[in-house]
Amino acid sequence: MLELYPELESVKGVDGFFDAKRRRVAGERLTLDEIEGRGRDLGDPRVHFAVVCASASCPDLPAEPLDPARLDRQLDELTRAFLADPDKGLRYDDEDNTLWLSSIFKWYAGDFTGGSTLVAYFARGRVLEWVLPHVAGPLRATLAERDPAVKYLDYDWSLNDR
Repeated sequence: MLELYPELESVKGVDGFFDAKRRRVAGERLTLDEIEGRGRDLGDPRVHFAVVCASASCPDLPAEPLDPARLDRQLDELTRAFLADPDKGLRYDDEDNTLWLSSIFKWYAGDFTGGSTLVAYFARGRVLEWVLPHVAGPLRATLAERDPAVKYLDYDWSLNDR
């Protein structure tokens, strides 16, 4: 990104950005997809809120490096912060009882439900079950009580320009 910025409008404009270009990480040359895959293999869906690709709808880049001694707390904070952002994480429409979630929950539904992504996508309630404990304040009770329909926000792949 640093080499292509500011002319680049989106990571989607770089051929092989996720699956072909390799970067050196811990002595290995890995693609961004491989790095993400290794994070997902850890079995903690909160990793989705610590991994970013510089797009506007991605979670915010953590302000500090992830630290093994504080990792659980950091992942909780990143998850709550992402879900608190109505433009990219979670937005509730009270009028029609619809919960709008990031497309991350659609694309990786299986990570949040412990099952297949295809099955989890259609069993939207299981994604909602994962989300509820991470929602702050009275909204959590409202969502639990009202059992909203779940829909997914459009993903903005333009650069976050931060």
